[in-house]
Amino acid sequence: MLKKLFLVTLLLSLVVSGSIGIAIFLVGDFDSVQLKLLGTTACVGAFSLTGLASATGVGANRWWWWRPLPYLGIAASAAALAVVILLIWDLWKTFGSDRQDFKLVSSLVVVALSIAHLSLLASVNRKSALLRWCRTVTCIIVVAVAVFLILGILNLPDFNEEWRLYLRLMGVLLILDVLGTLFVGIFSVRNPTPTRKVPRRSLATNRHH
Repeated sequence: MLKKLFLVTLLLSLVVSGSIGIAIFLVGDFDSVQLKLLGTTACVGAFSLTGLASATGVGANRWWWWRPLPYLGIAASAAALAVVILLIWDLWKTFGSDRQDFKLVSSLVVVALSIAHLSLLASVNRKSALLRWCRTVTCIIVVAVAVFLILGILNLPDFNEEWRLYLRLMGVLLILDVLGTLFVGIFSVRNPTPTRKVPRRSLATNRHH
């Protein structure tokens, strides 16, 4: 029920924001208010995608620790969208500092994107031991990338001497993240889920009845 409510709200927000964006591009003069509206429209579309990706993970995994993650991803997307919109319209300063605002928004974005990524990986059916192993390793790498990014965001001024090492590790993790995701995606397409065949006898019986 919650998933259906989220999808309906998502569709309505996309229709409204999309209509506003189209109207501005067609007849607008791109003043400050209209530029803010366009920025709001872009943010609604972007965070709607992350929320929708997180929603695909609902019920995709039977492990108990997984169940709250998709809802956390949806909440992070909604929270990031709300904070960004408030900042676009100059309605609220979260901590009274641009640097703190950047840290908050960036951390929420990382959480939303990471859980959306994990949800998409979890929605891939298990077809082989190799694919299952690769998906598990990729999920671990996604979590490691998210943790490293959040640590880098929260401690940005303190990474002077260790900055080079941090960038090296982050680069390696990002490359492994991309390779693992591509591997899971390509081999899940090449090995689709086997369709369940209905025995001919049952079909003949049903036709007879």
